[in-house]
Amino acid sequence: MDRKGLILNFRWLTLLLSAGLLELSGGGLLTDGVVVAALTLMLFSNLGLHLMPTPLFRYRPHWFGLTLADVLLVSAVVQRLGVLQGEAFFLYLPVIGLSACIHGQRGLAGTVAAVAAVYGGMAWGSGVVMASEASRGLLFRTAMLAVMGAAFGLMALRVRLQVVGQQLAEARRRDLEAVVRAAHRLATAGTQSELLSLLVRSTAELVTAYRCSVVVLQEAGEASILVSREMLALEEHAATHTLRIHTSDYPELTTAVAARSLLRIPDVQRHRVTRGVRGKLADLGIRSLLVAPLAVDDPVLGTLVLSLAKRRGPFTERDGNVVDLIANVAGTALKNTYIRETLEAERHSLHRMAITDSLTGLYNRRFFDMRLEEESRLAVRHGLPLSLVLLDVDHFKRVNDTHGHGVGDRVLAELARVIGANLRQTDCFARYGGEEFVILMPLTDPEGAVAKAEEIRLAVKEATHRVDDGMMRVTVSFGVSGFEPGQTASPVDLLSLADRAVYAAKRGGRDRVCRADPPSAPALSSQAQTSQSQLDQSRPDPPQTGQSRSADPPSSRVSG
Repeated sequence: MDRKGLILNFRWLTLLLSAGLLELSGGGLLTDGVVVAALTLMLFSNLGLHLMPTPLFRYRPHWFGLTLADVLLVSAVVQRLGVLQGEAFFLYLPVIGLSACIHGQRGLAGTVAAVAAVYGGMAWGSGVVMASEASRGLLFRTAMLAVMGAAFGLMALRVRLQVVGQQLAEARRRDLEAVVRAAHRLATAGTQSELLSLLVRSTAELVTAYRCSVVVLQEAGEASILVSREMLALEEHAATHTLRIHTSDYPELTTAVAARSLLRIPDVQRHRVTRGVRGKLADLGIRSLLVAPLAVDDPVLGTLVLSLAKRRGPFTERDGNVVDLIANVAGTALKNTYIRETLEAERHSLHRMAITDSLTGLYNRRFFDMRLEEESRLAVRHGLPLSLVLLDVDHFKRVNDTHGHGVGDRVLAELARVIGANLRQTDCFARYGGEEFVILMPLTDPEGAVAKAEEIRLAVKEATHRVDDGMMRVTVSFGVSGFEPGQTASPVDLLSLADRAVYAAKRGGRDRVCRADPPSAPALSSQAQTSQSQLDQSRPDPPQTGQSRSADPPSSRVSG
């Protein structure tokens, strides 16, 4: 309700009625100093009220003193007109209506009683002949004034209630619209961090809070602030760290959680909950607190609360209703977001397990074969270079036989780390089986692949591996195949040629890089189809110093 507007409008109405009746009475405005002083006082007091800020017109009981002052000012005008003139009754009606609107039924009754007493007192003391008939007329006029004033006040009170009801309905509608908008933003948040940031910002704006934060309560009297308005003000995105606090300094949090309901503290200096921390709150300039549980002992979220603080003015019942609605929506949205993130993480984990090797963390053969098919098609279609490097650990069977398979697994994992550190992000590095690895290098010609393979060979040779009786080094044999723009080759061609190059490196003494010279494009595919049978027929039996890979190889190439 606009109290400032009501007060000013009723007082201007009283002032205009008084001036008008004075003119109609024929006395003029300047013929009586008391009347002129009364009207001037009301005029300047109204101008002063105009200059007062609207927030100062919040309801206070001492506003009734202004009503009584208006009764006295009107009485001065009534005295000038003459108490027996009926038109003087109407001067009191705006004052009675104002009191009914501002102070309700008690204000109405008090004002009517004051008007009747003042009016009757002025009439009694004005020297009227107190014959029985005159006395009855005076009492009748006074009673009529009281009845008319009460009726007018009740009408004004009814209008006030209707206006207030409409204003409350409009305020509720706006609040619901704001809550629906906030709920929509919360429901569409992608992550918990984003959701908490939106929750803090939206709630603080709706209730004009000075501080707003989401706190998770833990055991042993500890808690953590997950996100707050201050954190968001210092960062461009949601805070990625938490702030530890002790619940003994925040009794409102534990009280709201114990009650499992909203806690509204209009004045922290008078509320029993904040008795032990009033000094700290006063130092921070906090006057009012509002705490809404988001989740209490929830198996998914734990115990979360939304805490708000105000410096000026108390949190109203309307603020509590708005925050309670948002807290209910946010609790459900948080749980849905957590479940969605958990399912997404599990899906990602399953997908990762399906395409990676559990020992080394590299891509497995299945994923590599898919990437090889894709990159080969792209390279042929757009005339781009593509290279493949196949590598085999030298004498790896000897490592397993001498130090055990546990040491062998650790050596493979360390080799994967060393090799991966020397590759680009665009290269596809995979464990192809056993002690064999494969590297696919898009946009790289065979010469570049040979240079990179030589760099990796030196890095592997310099790396040391801890074993039971000290340190050891291993070496790797490399086979490189590829094609340049204008050439064509199928994935089978690239793998077959790289396999032959690794075999050549083994025969040449190991720990070296060999490049397979690709045949002419038309004959490439046909030769790749016959390379396996030729290798099986012409390859001599090598010494048994290695271990064949466990995965299905592209050929029965010698290991070790």
